[in-house]
Amino acid sequence: MRKLSERRARQLQNMTNDLKIAREEEEHKSKQLAQRLVEMELMGSALEEARAAAVEANKSKSRFLAMMSHDIRTPMNAVLATLELLSITDLTREQLRHVELARDSGDQLLSLLADIIEYARADGWKLDLQMREVALPDLVEKTAATWQPLARKKNLEIFTSLPADCPEHITTDPTRVRNMIDNFVSNAIKYTSDGRIELIADIVSEAEGTFLKFSVSDDGCGIPEDVQAGLFEDLDRGIAKESAIEGTGLGLSICKRIVQKMDGTIGVESEIGFGSVFWFMIPVTMSDGSELAAEKSEALVTPKFRIDGRAPKLLVAEDVEANQIVITAMLENMGCETTVVDDGSKVMDALAREDFDGILMDVWMPMNGMDAARLVRANRKYAKIPIFGVTAFAADSERTAILASGMDGVIAKPINLSGLHYVVGQICGLDIEEGTGESDHQKRIPDFGEVAFLDQTKFSEQIDAVPAGRRAALVDAVGNDIGKWCERFSQSWTSRDQQGVNAAHHALRGICTGFGAYALLEKVDSIRQSGKLGASDELLPIQDMLDYTIAALHRAQLQTAGEGTD
Repeated sequence: MRKLSERRARQLQNMTNDLKIAREEEEHKSKQLAQRLVEMELMGSALEEARAAAVEANKSKSRFLAMMSHDIRTPMNAVLATLELLSITDLTREQLRHVELARDSGDQLLSLLADIIEYARADGWKLDLQMREVALPDLVEKTAATWQPLARKKNLEIFTSLPADCPEHITTDPTRVRNMIDNFVSNAIKYTSDGRIELIADIVSEAEGTFLKFSVSDDGCGIPEDVQAGLFEDLDRGIAKESAIEGTGLGLSICKRIVQKMDGTIGVESEIGFGSVFWFMIPVTMSDGSELAAEKSEALVTPKFRIDGRAPKLLVAEDVEANQIVITAMLENMGCETTVVDDGSKVMDALAREDFDGILMDVWMPMNGMDAARLVRANRKYAKIPIFGVTAFAADSERTAILASGMDGVIAKPINLSGLHYVVGQICGLDIEEGTGESDHQKRIPDFGEVAFLDQTKFSEQIDAVPAGRRAALVDAVGNDIGKWCERFSQSWTSRDQQGVNAAHHALRGICTGFGAYALLEKVDSIRQSGKLGASDELLPIQDMLDYTIAALHRAQLQTAGEGTD
């Protein structure tokens, strides 16, 4: 009996010891778990701080890029404007050629700046192609002429070579092609100390189609074979490693992206001591030059209106500077004299100062056009003066309200020459067929997923109507107006000012549809329709979209200017 009690006592003691050990292990694991939780909380805080720092760094980078773009573009625009003024003075043929080369180089520099700004963004470079007809021999000769002065400073000579059966015209993206050739020629000059540089264009016919092959050969130092493979990668400094010359390599990586976008190929052939040949080959289509000829002939045809042998006098009420420039330029091309006021409240004062044959009235201004029209009609003296409303969105309900205010008709933005021609004809009392007037303007705005930052066709409709000497100023004004209204939209959104949001949205709709900036408008539309008034985080995409749009505007203007000189 005693032995049984002792055995049970030992078993009880063992169980007690096991429970104690288990309790200690549990306490140890609990402490470990608590420590792990603390460590995870610390890691989470660190990750959140790192994420916040990354977001802030990205915002700072975007602000810096936007500021840098503006600060560089501003003096460049002044330089280009000065060269433009110089070109219309009394110059010799040789002096004019030098001025044109300087302007062309400045245009290329601004285009490259826009690409670098986009390339440097965190979300990568969004490359858009603008396929147009171009005179191939002119493109080659102009490129060589641009770089010839710099080459001669190093006692180098640039030669060009085109095949005897070279086509006169092709369809491609001339700005992108020029970007790539410029990069190749620039590198050839940089890394060649003696000899010659040759720019070669050739048309290659293969089973897959017709290709344009551009090659730039030089008598430079050559590139080691193990370096060649990485030359077209982002920010490669292969050449710089083999010489004392610094280079970013950014240009070649951009060239590679352009070629890939065009479904082409790019490469280099080089040997130490025997120079290099950089080349690219892209698919192209042959053209007959009809597009360029049509553009030139259309530019020469400018209908001139007259009322009793004099120029029609029109009052333009429009608060957006870019629209003022476009409308007045179009009207002046038609032989009209114009006076501009920037608010409906100033219309009556203008009418009191001088007589007008008609009024073009923007519908949405600080004092809207419909209220201004009612004031005009309330005065018997102006009861019969033609008034046409100008609006970015002429829905049936708005059209009815515009006509009810006393206006005689509506012209929808974006305004084109044919639509404005019809309206001025109506003002002058002429029987002109409406043709491609209002109905052609009211086209569907594409969804964001199917549209680039800028609709080149819509942009060209506006820019082509303005004299070449005023186009840069127009694009600057468009950029300033878009920036101003985006800022007002953001301020009104943050302060929960629905009326201010609506006013800014309407102004942006007018400018963006007029110049084809559909992507920005789509973004603003989506924010407005989200219903999250006051939520500042909803506004974050606008600044990047604004920067992209302004860069695209300038690049499109430069491309248009370049084609005009081909």
